[in-house]
Amino acid sequence: MAKVLLDGVVIDADVPASAPKTEEQIRSERDQLIASTDWWAASDLIMTEEQIAYRQALRDITEQPGFPVDITWPTKPEGN
Repeated sequence: MAKVLLDGVVIDADVPASAPKTEEQIRSERDQLIASTDWWAASDLIMTEEQIAYRQALRDITEQPGFPVDITWPTKPEGN
């Protein structure tokens, strides 16, 4: 079975499943999610407790025990 390098991860070429994401990819995805909520922190707005908790949970992704292979993404508060 052939091995190939996909996004910095060695996988079996015969396996059709997607390769696991690298730490860099997870951090990039996390950073994009945080950036998409930066407007919540504008000086003329007050963030809800749910918004604050969501942004903190995103920052804490790298502290999860299974990072980067097994992570649980926080749920974005509704209506935002």
